[in-house]
Amino acid sequence: MEDHLSKLDKRLLSAARRAGALADKRGVRLYLVGGIVRDILLKKQSLDLDMVAEPIIFPSSKGRNPGPVPSIGGTGTWVEADAMKFAKELSTILKARLVVYPQFKTASLSLSNGVRVDCATARKETYPVSGALPVVEPGSLKEDLFRRDFTINALAVSLNKNSFGQLIDEYGGFRDLKSRTIRILHDKSFLDDPTRILRAVRFEQRFAFSIEPKTIGLLERALKQECFCSVTAPRLFAEFKKILKEKDPVKCFTRLNQLNAMEFLAGAKQINLEVFRRLNRRDFSQDSSAWLIYCMALMESISPPKKEQVLNKFPFTREEKQSLSQAGRLKTVWAALQKKDLTKSGVYAILKPFSLDVVLYFLARAQEPMVRARIKRFLEKDSKVAVCLTGHDLKNLGVVVGKDIGLVLNELLYRKIDKGYKTKAQERQWVKKYLKAL
Repeated sequence: MEDHLSKLDKRLLSAARRAGALADKRGVRLYLVGGIVRDILLKKQSLDLDMVAEPIIFPSSKGRNPGPVPSIGGTGTWVEADAMKFAKELSTILKARLVVYPQFKTASLSLSNGVRVDCATARKETYPVSGALPVVEPGSLKEDLFRRDFTINALAVSLNKNSFGQLIDEYGGFRDLKSRTIRILHDKSFLDDPTRILRAVRFEQRFAFSIEPKTIGLLERALKQECFCSVTAPRLFAEFKKILKEKDPVKCFTRLNQLNAMEFLAGAKQINLEVFRRLNRRDFSQDSSAWLIYCMALMESISPPKKEQVLNKFPFTREEKQSLSQAGRLKTVWAALQKKDLTKSGVYAILKPFSLDVVLYFLARAQEPMVRARIKRFLEKDSKVAVCLTGHDLKNLGVVVGKDIGLVLNELLYRKIDKGYKTKAQERQWVKKYLKAL
């Protein structure tokens, strides 16, 4: 039987083997599950290990220790694998920081080498109503895999010694990986959890896969039933944000437009993506704040009333809301930056009130060379300028009123930007001249 973990990153492999050894010792079946298995088979690197401990059956006997991992089958007593206890013991072995989530019966371990291990008990789930959070209870591995979104994410690999690296494929996920196919596991999947529509598109575009015809049909049927109305705004926002964090979110939103699946955002089945496509992605790195810049581009295509609805609907932070609102002043800022006689300090005064993300957005949207050059200079040089003199220094030079100190320091900063003062002495000399001229 092929060992699918043989080429795993050494850090991950070490953690997986030690976890498997502990599982053998404790009589627990342990598996890697979900996205990590998919990524291993696609030869993509990750530092996250998602582990599931499966309940076991052994013949009823008071006080009996399960011992070695038994075979499934027959009748007997279910013994729930306690992922939290297992994770606590594993954290000691791996010398990892442990965080426990009692309400979900899960735990996370963070290792010093960057590896993260999530532990959970195998679960089954039912959805009381469409779009609601599921009711979860202990289950078998097969049931745990069945609750996943797509077949390619419903794969597992054994970590126990006698089957280490063995692939468990209950629903044809390996076949769909090879055929580059996105397929849901059952017909009610999108109705149970409409956010899977967004995930289907995200995975399809990330891996250059195709959503298979039956899945497309069920997706479209769910949309006709206005399935997004049953999902809470925070859950929709979480998936929306993940799309914005993709390497190429333009492809994802183009596909969502094709599927008439944009209603979750602003109430329309499609959205104008012209601005989104014109965004110059070379002007900002794909870091933690890039998603917000992409969001600004989407918002530019939405009418002000709808934009206000989006800002109130989704749980943006106060700072994010402010940045999204500031981005709406794009054309006004561009017009101000096109004035030929504008000084460097003048550019500073225009751009300083905006957050860094908003300024980066102004740059990524700008086409006019002079505007781009002025924004770049502000970002790379002038925004970092600071005066050397302090309020105490100004008092010694004769400035008395506190308000005047702030005004003088501000004027000094502008002069330093324009003249390029390098020393404290140059600043002091300018202040003396400035005060004499008052």
